[in-house]
Amino acid sequence: MIHTSFESQLPATAPPGHLRFVCISDTHSQHDKLTLPPGDVLLHSGDFSYHGEEQEVEKFVAWLKGLPYRWKIIIAGNHECIFHLDYFKKHQWLWSRAGNILTPEDALAYARKVRHILADTSLQESHGIVYLEDSGFEISEGGGIKVWGSPWQPEFCDWAFNLPTNSQALANQWSLIPPTTDILLTHGPPLSILDKSIRGDSCGCAQLSKRLLTTPPLDATGPKVHLFGHIHEAYGVVQKKGITFINGCSVNSKYKCVNRPVVFDFKAEEGDGMDVDL
Repeated sequence: MIHTSFESQLPATAPPGHLRFVCISDTHSQHDKLTLPPGDVLLHSGDFSYHGEEQEVEKFVAWLKGLPYRWKIIIAGNHECIFHLDYFKKHQWLWSRAGNILTPEDALAYARKVRHILADTSLQESHGIVYLEDSGFEISEGGGIKVWGSPWQPEFCDWAFNLPTNSQALANQWSLIPPTTDILLTHGPPLSILDKSIRGDSCGCAQLSKRLLTTPPLDATGPKVHLFGHIHEAYGVVQKKGITFINGCSVNSKYKCVNRPVVFDFKAEEGDGMDVDL
């Protein structure tokens, strides 16, 4: 069962033993325009910038440091061009954006420097900031909630973290998702789930949909919640086969920051009856 704010309001605080999650995505350097509700964990499923440039990442991390959430868990999206090292090295047009870098070696060194601003693991202890890239993190509070994050999507206008549509490469990425995952963050949606573009095209990933909905053991155990973004015009929440799918895009198709964060309460081994505030 799923409850949105159109039907009922969440209680003022999370029930005992639960954590309150606040979900956003695709803020595109407009994070300071958001009105964030109280909670325990902030989840961001990528495209926090326009190109992942140094100043953008620095401002984003400074903003994260000032937020009161115990944990802030982030993945990259297709707009975080510098975070995808092979992509950044390949596309020479980006080098000038990074300050007239002339060699692939210098470009790679610069990209690693920028990634480190967010991916520095010391930020976990100092500010509760966790960057995931085909990796997981267990939140000890709430009974031990396991989160997995991955930035990949089917090819999309030759942006970062793209892989060929319907490819084995995509299937291989999704095979890394542990079956014990409670909450999954990907940048892009599964096929036919909150993935319709303004033209009515389904832009989601068929391999991801298969991995979550038809391939054991994930359909029997987890995840319980899947947060993504990427397709701005498909903001919303649906439930299918026991999984709550959240497209948390903060901006709309015109890159206006108009969508509210999605909030849900969760604890490990959570079953039906999750409350979601949209």
